Amino acid sequence: MAYRVLTVDKEPFSELADHGVFDVGVVGGGVIGLMAALEFAKRGLRVILFEKEQDFGLEVSSAHSGVIHVLQPPFHSKKSRLARKGNRMYDRL
Repeated sequence: MAYRVLTVDKEPFSELADHGVFDVGVVGGGVIGLMAALEFAKRGLRVILFEKEQDFGLEVSSAHSGVIHVLQPPFHSKKSRLARKGNRMYDRL
């Protein structure tokens, strides 16, 4: 899987043509946008991701305090079971 990271600081979009042709463009570098870009790239597509901020996950995705899944009492609850399942899935990314 190939990927490319571009830092575009108010650069006109026409200059992006110098970086090649892309199959798909993803708007937003939050959790959903990054996962969508990853899935497209895994399928062999050439992906470009547009993010207005200087780093990924600084908007809505930042509200999770950097925590993907948190276990909390009661440990037998559906939320805790799903958190454990999610933690196992995260290792396969």
